[in-house]
Amino acid sequence: MNLEPLLNASPAIQIHTYSAIAAFVFGGAILWRRKGGKTHRALGRIWVALMLVVCLTAFFIHQIRVWGEWSPIHLLAAITPLALARAVWAARNGNIVMHRRVMRTVYLGALVLAGLFTFLPGRILYKVVFEAGWPAPLRAVALFIAGTPIWVWPLLAALLWLGISRLREQTVSPARVLILPAVFAVLATISLVGAGFGVSALAGLFAGALSGYLAAGAHAAGDSLCLRDDGLVRLRGEAMPLVLSLVVFLTRYVAGAIQAVAPQIATMPVTIAAVTAVSGFALAFTVRRALTQTGVFAFQSDIPGPRFGRPA
Repeated sequence: MNLEPLLNASPAIQIHTYSAIAAFVFGGAILWRRKGGKTHRALGRIWVALMLVVCLTAFFIHQIRVWGEWSPIHLLAAITPLALARAVWAARNGNIVMHRRVMRTVYLGALVLAGLFTFLPGRILYKVVFEAGWPAPLRAVALFIAGTPIWVWPLLAALLWLGISRLREQTVSPARVLILPAVFAVLATISLVGAGFGVSALAGLFAGALSGYLAAGAHAAGDSLCLRDDGLVRLRGEAMPLVLSLVVFLTRYVAGAIQAVAPQIATMPVTIAAVTAVSGFALAFTVRRALTQTGVFAFQSDIPGPRFGRPA
């Protein structure tokens, strides 16, 4: 590790970096310790203050330029204080569920995910961490990631958010249940369009969809999902949406990398079929689960007992 690049940076960059590191530590402590009480509120106030400093100093840093001197990081820095204000308002009004959800989103999105961009080649933290004797393979991986189109990372963030949100039991609107299948439908369409609707692409999509349809039926065994009297859907926590999100993202990421370095492999029928099969599996799995969970239509094997019995 070589701290010289950071120590020689502008005051704005140094304040931004030190505040972000402190916010990362304080935020992690808040997330992992018991909620409520004077200590939680004190740590929360410190964390909000640190995040505001991080956001303010971000406007004086212009190492990534997408729209003139500005970038998506600056847009995030403008949105984050609004999210923090919403979280504080929710806590003061007793809406602890919203407070917790917004705070977790800000921590993961505005701090953790955005912080990963500071380790791209050419950035100061990359020089601090990687250029001081790190193995060449690690530097090569960092350079490869740096060459990834910037739109890929918001896609990853969205998929992670959708998957992580399904890890806990929750009550949501039927429209919320359909978001993930809609995302997978878009990705499957992109895969087909990119493959020119060829035979290999269609065959892979069909095979994957059939597997996903059958797997969804087996996965539903033992569920107690139901549509409530108020029209909302009660969902149990499950890891499958997160797993599917990561698998689909990694598949498309690897496919894009192969297309860039070895296009002759990317255009092989087996490669095309494999990519569309993954998209088809995720799409069919999530569609069948969503239709069952929302009550649009049910399979006898999906929900034990009376179909969509409403709780007393």
